[in-house]
This record gives sequence, C-alpha cells and structure tokens, in this order.
Amino acid sequence: MAVNDVAGGRLAVAHLLDRGARRIVFVSGPSSIRQCRDRLEGARQAVLEAGLDPARALAVQTVTSMNAGCGQQVAETLLASGTLPDAVFCANDLLALGLLRGLLQAGVRVPGDVMLIGYDDIDFAAASAVSLSSITQPTYRLGRIATQLLLDECDNPERHSHQQIMFQPTLVVRESTAAQIATS
Repeated sequence: MAVNDVAGGRLAVAHLLDRGARRIVFVSGPSSIRQCRDRLEGARQAVLEAGLDPARALAVQTVTSMNAGCGQQVAETLLASGTLPDAVFCANDLLALGLLRGLLQAGVRVPGDVMLIGYDDIDFAAASAVSLSSITQPTYRLGRIATQLLLDECDNPERHSHQQIMFQPTLVVRESTAAQIATS
C-alpha cells in the first residue's frame, strides 16, 4: 500500500503554475527518501506538461531534516539571495510552516509575494497564520483498508492474496496559494 507521491508532486506544482507561478522552488528532504524523489519527479512532470524548461522553472533546495526549523532556514536562504521565487512547494507541511514563519517575519506577503504549498495536510496547516494549501493523503482510508487486509490474512491465510494498492492524493487549496501571480 502506498500513496502516489508522483501524482501529489504533479498536483502541487500544476496548481502553482495555474496560479501564475513561473519560478518555483521545491524544498525537499534527502534524496534517499523515496517520497521526496517521487514528489520531485511529479513536480518536474507538471513543469514539462506546462511546456516550461525545468532547469529554469524549478529549483531544488535540499534540507537535512524535514522540520519547521529547516523550513525557516530555507526562508532565510531565499531572502538572502535577493530574488524570491513566485512559489515554493515543500515536501511536507512542517517545512512549509517553518518557511511561512520565516517569510512572514521578514515582511514577505504570502501569497501576495510568494505562494506556498505543503504536503500531508497536517492539522496545523489549516490553523496557521496564513492557512496552508497542501496535498492530502487518504490516511484514514489507507488505515482502514490496511486493517481489513490484515484481518483477512489472519482469518483466511490460505485464501488471502497480497495486493498492491495505490492511493491518490488530493489538493486542498487554502490562503497560501489564493492570490494569482501577475504575469508580465
């Protein structure tokens, strides 16, 4: 059982592109984490499907740990660069919430100056100072089906067959991507 993280990355970046973003930063954890690799692949697919060059439209910022502190450090790095992207897609909501805090503390308007989207749709995403758009995973459904399959295997071990089930993530749009970037 797994969630289609390639589709999730594609959903997130396609949404940002639809909102007018043309320079997107993907904040990722280590490439050894499959979910990070898959989300990046989906982001690249969305950029290509929009007819853009991934080398120009999508930059990757890798962090060692996927927590709010590292997200705030990424905000500081982006601010120090002197040129903010149109949008940032974070590999999880904790990174996005830290980045949001860093941007807001510096006076950057989210979504007016930079749009921001996370992944996982944790409870804090909806309750942050600027509610965070996110990619949500069907965690309750995944857990329910996993439990059903496990009980079935325990009750009928000789008749049970293993299955590969791929769940599809969905986009939750909130304030952090509500504004459309003006294109020139």
